Amino acid sequence: MRLLAHQTATKTKVTGPYIWKNNSLMPKFTKSLNSNEMFNDSLTIKSCENKILALDIKVTTFEEDENDKADRDIAKASAVARSAAIGAPGAIASPGRRPNTYLPKLPLANFQGDLLQWPSFIDMFEAAINSNVNLTNVEKMQYLKSACSGPAAKVIEWFPIEEKNYQIALDALKEHFGATDMIESALVKVIKICLL
Repeated sequence: MRLLAHQTATKTKVTGPYIWKNNSLMPKFTKSLNSNEMFNDSLTIKSCENKILALDIKVTTFEEDENDKADRDIAKASAVARSAAIGAPGAIASPGRRPNTYLPKLPLANFQGDLLQWPSFIDMFEAAINSNVNLTNVEKMQYLKSACSGPAAKVIEWFPIEEKNYQIALDALKEHFGATDMIESALVKVIKICLL
């Protein structure tokens, strides 16, 4: 982008990329210059051109960096959303379904100690919480305590919410409510009541 000076008999005209169509700005740039002024002006113009070029490079680099960052943020957010939807309690992905098909969240069942409700409660809890690899044992323990009330809550109330206590508390519930003979006895009682 070097400006050229053309010497005419009476005047020196400065022309270059900054002169617009039809030389409409030509009169403003036309003046008589001696060789020192011409050299100083072209150095100043060259310096400004270099600064503009450097700024253009910085802007382009900044835009590319921002676009790359935005792409990374979008990819990360998409991965987190997919992970959260698949790993969220109640969002159970069934085998045979497309991986991008998500089911709505299911509310976590509340177990109050009814032996007849134990099998369905523990199956749902195992599927939604216990087998969820995205949850820590502390989070699983919190879910377990919040899902139990009444006699079931009494069984695990003395276990603090800690990593090491989750499996112990779950095993205590399984031992207390999951005994097959106790469930069978409860079913027999219900059948007897219905027959009366």
